Amino acid sequence: MIEKVDGIIMTGGVDIHPFRFNEEPNPKIGAISKERDDFDFLIMKYAFEMKKPIFGICRGIQLINVFFGGTLIQDINSQKNFYFFVSNGRYVPAIISAIFIPSMAADVMPPA
Repeated sequence: MIEKVDGIIMTGGVDIHPFRFNEEPNPKIGAISKERDDFDFLIMKYAFEMKKPIFGICRGIQLINVFFGGTLIQDINSQKNFYFFVSNGRYVPAIISAIFIPSMAADVMPPA
């Protein structure tokens, strides 16, 4: 079916199982789904092999990262002290994400 679409959007959802990036689960990890991971990684495999553009949203960005060999911070509050200041005077956790799009758009985007 993937051969019939122009691109793939990997959407949000539950956490990716840490076994996917060779780590043991942190006790504070959120919900996980082996079935969802299996399905999403299979979609990623076929989409990448067919050179389809892949866009990630939330979990989808993390999925792309892990698919290409990256790792994740399982629970940012307990594993990292990473905060930024916001205008209302509070410090809140910050999460930095990136997307990978193997397409013409990626060719014109400057490197990070």
